[in-house]
Amino acid sequence: SALGVKVLCSSWIERLPAPFKPSADKFEKLFDAFVDSTLLYLRRNLVEICPTVDNCLVRGLFKILDAQIALYLKPNEEGDEDTDKGKPEEVVNGSFIYALIWSIGASCDHNGRPKFDKFIRETAQEK
Repeated sequence: SALGVKVLCSSWIERLPAPFKPSADKFEKLFDAFVDSTLLYLRRNLVEICPTVDNCLVRGLFKILDAQIALYLKPNEEGDEDTDKGKPEEVVNGSFIYALIWSIGASCDHNGRPKFDKFIRETAQEK
């Protein structure tokens, strides 16, 4: 917690798999645009179901992103339909917002979810 969440971001970006390396700047911009402001909004305006620590919420965000990237990189198994997953840079924004909602946003109570949704939408429009 003393080093802040920016260090976690830098470390995570360094570990990106090769197909996602060209999207490192995009991930960093999304992180800068959303994470600190979302954590601050959570702490000041919402009630959490149970107490959390910023670093743990951000690590959760990265774990969800890691899972989405792993699914993207997973080869189709025999018998699976051939689906076009798109290019890695095309899935970054959606994957990031999904992970943000289900990590940081998931920690607030039921009444806070519409507020969190509105905040994310407004922040996205500003950026």
